[in-house]
Amino acid sequence: MRINNLQYRVSNKSSKPTKTKAKQHKSTEQSGSLVDGGANGGLRGGDSRVLEIVEGVKVDVGGVADSQVTDLEICQAAGIVDTIGDGPIIVIMSQYADYGVGDTIHSAAQLRKFGAIVDDTARSCGGRQCIITAEGYVIPLHIRDGLARMDMRPPNDSEMEHYPHVFLTADSPWDPSCIDDEYEDTFHAPIMGDPEVEKRREERDPRADDFGFMRTREGYWTRVEASEPVEEEQVLYDTMATAIDIIDPNGETIPREQPSLLERAANDMLQLFPNKLRKKFPHMYALKPYFGWVSNERIKKCLDKTTQHYRGVVHYPFRKHFKSRFPGANVNRLREWMAMDTFFRDTPAGDDGVPGHAGCTMLHVFLGLTSSYLFGHPMRSEKQIPEAMEECIRKVGAPIGIMSDQAKAEMHGRAKDLLRMYEIDDRQSEAHYQHQNPMERHIQDLKRTTNNI
Repeated sequence: MRINNLQYRVSNKSSKPTKTKAKQHKSTEQSGSLVDGGANGGLRGGDSRVLEIVEGVKVDVGGVADSQVTDLEICQAAGIVDTIGDGPIIVIMSQYADYGVGDTIHSAAQLRKFGAIVDDTARSCGGRQCIITAEGYVIPLHIRDGLARMDMRPPNDSEMEHYPHVFLTADSPWDPSCIDDEYEDTFHAPIMGDPEVEKRREERDPRADDFGFMRTREGYWTRVEASEPVEEEQVLYDTMATAIDIIDPNGETIPREQPSLLERAANDMLQLFPNKLRKKFPHMYALKPYFGWVSNERIKKCLDKTTQHYRGVVHYPFRKHFKSRFPGANVNRLREWMAMDTFFRDTPAGDDGVPGHAGCTMLHVFLGLTSSYLFGHPMRSEKQIPEAMEECIRKVGAPIGIMSDQAKAEMHGRAKDLLRMYEIDDRQSEAHYQHQNPMERHIQDLKRTTNNI
């Protein structure tokens, strides 16, 4: 058996497989990236191109004889693959550990969690042997040495601009435990009632037991009589049952045979394939200057309970980012809450030369609850409330939160999208208790002052 250019040979003289170094030679055979059902996270190899590196996040990768590759960065990578009927596409692989050597390993579970259909079963075994992305692209898989492979190579700049980009995995932080599911007793009845299970159980030969021996073999006392009931004193070994031990007529238990050296060696070899990714906690001593040199335990508790809205990434090739790619970090942030409300007038505003003022019959006002700063935006319709909110954020800044009444235009639709995009909290006054909104009282002062002027 040859794995990763290493040749393994099983000897009858030892219970452990002997590993010998294979001769280094150039091979024209194509391997391709591996679609691994035993990996709980993706591992980028040399057949893809790094687009981004997530700052401050490290992972450890283990799996080969408890060996580990430590301090790998999390990256977003791109590779060009062929599809069936749609030509080449660029697959975007987010939240992969950046190893950069050998073939990329795709976690089938990570792809399925994002909505892809991963059928890595060979066609000769009844599978479709392909990956169907969430957008409907069909990527063929090649079975080589019993492993599902996807041919992939790094794209160049021209291909990155020309071919469509298709995400294989989610860009949000990947936690393999999100798909954990223990098989409980409640699942037994549905699976045992599956037509395929029933069909295969009915096809069992009643003349042989689960160990492949004929029921008339000496040492067993087994009767298979469909028409006659089984008496209590008789010992009937049912081939449908999943027994661990074999019971003979004398009541003695015959233990199962121990696995052979070849079986044990094969089981050891199977441990080479799974790859497990474990998120590595940030280095405590590197964070101490930012936390006032408090204890490691306090730093861990602080990070666990802190809401982290942003994620720092390093993009390749490097670009000049004069502004952050996160909208909430591109505006001035106010350290106070604001209240907002609208008041109306019957007479439309005259044309004072300022664009947007002529014909307005309402004013949407914002109040800083700490500074008492007022900002107003004239409107012709309540549909312009989201526009007024954008103007306040652009000219004044984004507050911690905005308080309003129960007006639908201030709570739903585009207004809600703005609050989410700029990470602004919100709360509303209770129905029929408009005085809970501080803006109601300041509108009276604003009207009085305006009339005096």
